[in-house]
Amino acid sequence: MSCSDSLPVASAQSSLQVRWILLALCLIVTVGVWLDASVVFKSPYAVGADGYYYVLQINELLNRGQFYFPTQTPLILYALAAVSFFTSDPVVSIKLASIALHAALCLGLFAVIVSVTRSRWLGVVGSALAAVSGAHLYMIAEYVKQLGALAFLIWGGWFALQFFKTRRTVWALLSIACVVAAIFSHRSAFPLVLISAALVISVRLLYAKSVNRKYRLAVLALLFLFWYSPVIVAFQPFVQLPAWVEMEITAPGLPLSKGAAPEQMILMVLSPLALVLIFLESHKSRDEVSTLALGSVALWSFLITINPFLDYGKPNNFTWRLSILAYIQVAILVPGVIWLTRQHPKVIALVAAFVLPLIVGSRIQSQPFGLRTDYLSARAALLRRLPLYRQQLDQTPLVISPHGEQFVVTYSLGVPSQQRWPEKTQSRTIYWLLHRIRPNFFLPSMLVIMQEREGFYTVLVKDNDIRQQLGNISDAERRWIFMNNPHLKEEAMRRDQTQGLAAQNPP
Repeated sequence: MSCSDSLPVASAQSSLQVRWILLALCLIVTVGVWLDASVVFKSPYAVGADGYYYVLQINELLNRGQFYFPTQTPLILYALAAVSFFTSDPVVSIKLASIALHAALCLGLFAVIVSVTRSRWLGVVGSALAAVSGAHLYMIAEYVKQLGALAFLIWGGWFALQFFKTRRTVWALLSIACVVAAIFSHRSAFPLVLISAALVISVRLLYAKSVNRKYRLAVLALLFLFWYSPVIVAFQPFVQLPAWVEMEITAPGLPLSKGAAPEQMILMVLSPLALVLIFLESHKSRDEVSTLALGSVALWSFLITINPFLDYGKPNNFTWRLSILAYIQVAILVPGVIWLTRQHPKVIALVAAFVLPLIVGSRIQSQPFGLRTDYLSARAALLRRLPLYRQQLDQTPLVISPHGEQFVVTYSLGVPSQQRWPEKTQSRTIYWLLHRIRPNFFLPSMLVIMQEREGFYTVLVKDNDIRQQLGNISDAERRWIFMNNPHLKEEAMRRDQTQGLAAQNPP
């Protein structure tokens, strides 16, 4: 057979392979969409702790042309409102949009991995890891705006890769457009972009042959300081740290969160392994774009996502949210490590044997609080019961509620609600929404909203009444109420501190 006769055969084989890859990708995305839909549509109500924040924002935008809560990052909210305009149901719109955004993120990961590894099958692997990982359930249920920002950033990263490979201006413009869209989608996007850019520059200085050795040592020193910075910040004697900063720092320990522990375990092995492999590969290959992409993701994982000095145990704090991003890093690094070790099948088999059980375990063990059956049942009962008591509230009420439930209260009762004590209380009657209250704690003025499990109750009570009642009960009973109502405990501690300062500094 002549060489010219073999060309159509090779072309047909290549075309057939592309079809199989596209079929596999479509299957992965379809299965991911189906699994996500089965999770978020198991309840007719909005899922996630802040689900009704989005509902309030959409309703206010469609009905009055403005947001109920002012925001500087409205892009995803506009998109949700657009979907709701056609569905006429904001709850359904939020669920559909979150599923679509994650599907777009998975497709973006496929594109990025193919650009980095030049393997479509590895792109399918990365997309599958993101679609199956349990950590992504937090994104579709709890952090819809952040999910939208991440989808834009992933596609912006792909456009940037195309620009560095081709130097065509159109790719740079598309990348910038995606980054701007991400910044206007969620406030976390801007620091993520800055840190990513700094890490790309660091990888460039570390691995480029032309960089002077002293500059590499300087970069290593700066990276070490960044990794160790939580300790430096915690023990510096010059500035009193805000409480929210202190919450992010912990004594050295296993850097695992309940939201993404399996993914973080994978990163503990793969991120240092990837950095070593990239160093070895950089002396053999001139593919600088792949080195920068994989190196920056591995460095991000090592410095931030599995930093032993950061506290990943407190849900909804900044480091908790950073830990959830571990599943995206896993989706990039697993194919990246396989590509870097492509000449060593045994290593690839070991990586697969290590990763697959953890990813399956992630899907099984990951149970976002806002998707739990008991949580959704309690929220449904609250939504049904609260409107029955609107007429029993004073004319200008303001309800202090637990995290996430302030949006449910406002949606159900049509009255202002927030998580913390307001700065101004003039002309407002302050109520507290409290959970797990025993019948012996009842007051005649309390509004008993519903019965919970084990004989406890959810109540609405005026601030003056609860303040007086807390002074008449035992310390054990007070600790029980505070344990089950952290928002009330926070205000009680603030008042105690204020009174203590007033006693120390009399007028």
